[in-house]
Amino acid sequence: MSQLAAVDVAPDSAIGIWRAPTKQGQSPLPQVIIGQQAVLEDMIAWVATYLPTLGPLSGQCRLLTPKAFEDAHRKTSTLDWRSLAGSAVALCFGEVLSYASHSVQPTDISFVMCRSTLSFALMRSTALGCSSNRLQETAKAWKAVRNRLGQSTNLQSSELILQIVLDLALDTPVGKKDAVAGLRGALGYNVDVQSFLEDFGNKYTYKPLANSIRDNRSLTAEEKVELFDLVSPELTRDSRRNALERSLILASLAFWCRAGFAQQLAIMSPYQKDLPQSTIWLAALHQSEPLMETLSLGGGVGWRVAKELFRTEDIYQSPACDISMLELEVLTRGSNFESIIGSWEQSRMEVELFPGVSTIVRSNYDATPKLSEPPMDESAPQLPLGDYETDRGLKSVEGLLRRALKDIQTMRNQSRG
Repeated sequence: MSQLAAVDVAPDSAIGIWRAPTKQGQSPLPQVIIGQQAVLEDMIAWVATYLPTLGPLSGQCRLLTPKAFEDAHRKTSTLDWRSLAGSAVALCFGEVLSYASHSVQPTDISFVMCRSTLSFALMRSTALGCSSNRLQETAKAWKAVRNRLGQSTNLQSSELILQIVLDLALDTPVGKKDAVAGLRGALGYNVDVQSFLEDFGNKYTYKPLANSIRDNRSLTAEEKVELFDLVSPELTRDSRRNALERSLILASLAFWCRAGFAQQLAIMSPYQKDLPQSTIWLAALHQSEPLMETLSLGGGVGWRVAKELFRTEDIYQSPACDISMLELEVLTRGSNFESIIGSWEQSRMEVELFPGVSTIVRSNYDATPKLSEPPMDESAPQLPLGDYETDRGLKSVEGLLRRALKDIQTMRNQSRG
C-alpha cells in the first residue's frame, strides 16, 4: 500500500480503497474513502438521510481528505514506549482525578474514564509520531468534540496537560533527576520543597519539626507525613499564590513525603477538591519513576491503558471508533441530530479526532432502556455460588469412586475365571 501514500483526487469526486487484494475478498464498503472535505460532508449527509440504518459512515470506513491521508502515511515514530508508558498512564489517572468532585481512589477509575481524557488523546498522538503542531491540534479537536456534546472542560487543566505532554514527549529527556524542572521554569513555577518549607517556617511554627527542617536533619517517613498534614491545610488557604502554583507545591510535598503514586494520591485526597490540578502535577513528577509502579494502577487498568496507547495503527483497517469528528460535526448541524444519536442505543461514543487518535465522550441522548439479563429457569435448583462449587467437587469425587468400584469388580471377575 506504500504506493498509495499520495493520491490525486478530483475536487468533485472520491476514491475508495479496499484492503483485500482480490474482488472476491472485498468487504461491502471500502476501508478508506478519500475526497475533499466538501465531498465527504455531502456523502455523510446523504448517508444519514437515505441509509440511516447504516449508522455513522465513518464507523465503517475512514473518511480522509488527501492531506489527512498523506499525513497518516508520513507519520513515523522512533518512540521507545517503555520510557513513556508509566508517565502516560499516570497522567491519564491524574487527569481523571482532577475532574472528580470528591475523593476518588485509583481503584475506582475505569478504562473508559482514562480513554476519555485529553492526556490519552495527546499521548496517543505522541506514540504515533505526531509533531508538536499536531499535538496542539489534537487538544483543540478534543475540546471541540466535548463542546459539541455539551460537556465541560477545565481550560486551566487542559493547558497544563498540553504543556506537560509537549515537555515530556518532545523536549524533556526521560530519567533525569528532576524531570519536571524544565516545565516548572517554562510555566514560571520554580518551586522547591525545601525552600517552601523554610519560608513556611518563618511564618508558622512546626513544633519540633521546624528545627529539623532548618537543621537539614533527615526526617523519618512518619515525620514527613506529619509535616505534610500540618502544612497542607494552610497551603490551600494561601492567597499569596495562585491555585496552579499551590497545586504544584502540594504535589511536590506529597512526592517528597511518600513513595508510590497511589500512596501519594491517598495523602493528597483531602485537598483534591480545592486544588484539582495537584493530581496532574503529581503525574508529571513521576516521569523518572519506575515503569511498573504506575502501570499497576487500578488493578490492571494501567496496563490496559498502556496497551491501547502504544498499539500500532493501520489506516487500511476498518476504524474501531463509532464516528469521526468530521461526521459528528456534519450531523450536529442537522435538526434531527438528537434522533440520530438516540437511534444508536448507546450512552458513550468513541470519536476519532485524527487517524488512530480517538476519545470517548458521553451521549446525553441515550433514552433507550437496557435489555435485561436472560431469565432464570425457575424449575432448576438454585444453589449459592459456594454450594455450587461444593456440589461440583462432590460429583467429581463420586465419578472417581464409581470408576474405582467398576475396576474392582472387573478384577474380581477376572480372578474368579
